[in-house]
Amino acid sequence: MSDKPIQATCDAGCKKVFSINKLKTKLVKNGIEKTYFRCPHCKHEYIAFYANQETKKLQKKMRKLHGSVKEMDEQTLATLSKKETELKALIKQSMDEARRIVEREE
Repeated sequence: MSDKPIQATCDAGCKKVFSINKLKTKLVKNGIEKTYFRCPHCKHEYIAFYANQETKKLQKKMRKLHGSVKEMDEQTLATLSKKETELKALIKQSMDEARRIVEREE
C-alpha cells in the first residue's frame, strides 16, 4: 500500500468516512492469511483478500516482472503485458481458492 492514506466510507456499517493508512494481516487457517482493515468508528471489518503460499509466490513473480519494465523494448513489453495478464489471472484464482477454503470452514 502506498504512503498516502486511502479515503473510504463504511458503507456496510456506520456510513462514516475514514482513512485507511495501513492494511492488517492475520493468519486465519491452513497457512492462509487474511488482509483487511477496520472502520475506526464502528469496527466493521472489510476483507481486502486472502492469500496462501501460492498467491504469495505469484505476487512475488509479478513484482519481479514489474521491476524489469524499465529495461525493455516495445516487443518485449508486449510479451511482458501478456505474462502480466496471465499472472493476474493465476493470482485471482489462487486468492479465490484461499477465500473458498477459509469461508467454507467458518
